[in-house]
Amino acid sequence: TPMLKPMSEIAGRLSLLDAIELLKKSNGGKGKLIAGTSLAEPANVLIIGGGIVGINAMQMSLGLGASTTLLDVNNDTLSRIKEAYPAVNIAESSKSVIEGILPMVDIVVGAVLTPGGKPPTVISKEMLKLMEPKTILSDVSVDQGGCFETSRPTTHDNPTYLVDDIIHYCVKNIPSAVPFTATNSLNEATRPFILKFANSGLNGMFDDNNLLMALNTFKGKLTNQEVAQAHNLDFVEPKEA
Repeated sequence: TPMLKPMSEIAGRLSLLDAIELLKKSNGGKGKLIAGTSLAEPANVLIIGGGIVGINAMQMSLGLGASTTLLDVNNDTLSRIKEAYPAVNIAESSKSVIEGILPMVDIVVGAVLTPGGKPPTVISKEMLKLMEPKTILSDVSVDQGGCFETSRPTTHDNPTYLVDDIIHYCVKNIPSAVPFTATNSLNEATRPFILKFANSGLNGMFDDNNLLMALNTFKGKLTNQEVAQAHNLDFVEPKEA
């Protein structure tokens, strides 16, 4: 997870920037400017999930002047975010709260993560009817199966599709659009781990609980509990293996 943090940062930021492009009338959107003007209201952005992806999407949204709301199921997370970013609107995520907000939004960023498994569905196909035509759904969770019922993977070459006149942006591997930044970020994130293995070998992992948690398989045994549960396979504690 620490090594994937920079990828999540990039995905969160690009998900919002790419959605802004889709707001333009020339790109099939509503024809709104994200920040509005002195005489016109800014666009409304809803971010579901307060992890690395969600926070980075929120930072971009706030920085560009959008009216921004972030939802999460963890009240402690929401309190910390509100303290650090007073301009953001926060609320505990639930089906009724999401349904109440959808008629007003222009962009929805789905940033829901379930480690090792498919994220929950937070917007159903039925809920698409609540949104204005050409509202943008950006599902950053699509790599893990998606958090919108109508999500299906797309590519940078053909990033969007319509369902009930709602624009879906569901690109897998969003950071691949900026490979220079992504590669340098990943190199910096992995460097400490590479050095530890180079200098200490397997013993360096066995003496470090954080590294040991990252072990997936060892000598034919599955040592990742989430993967074992997802595929109904036997799980062995890393230290036992």
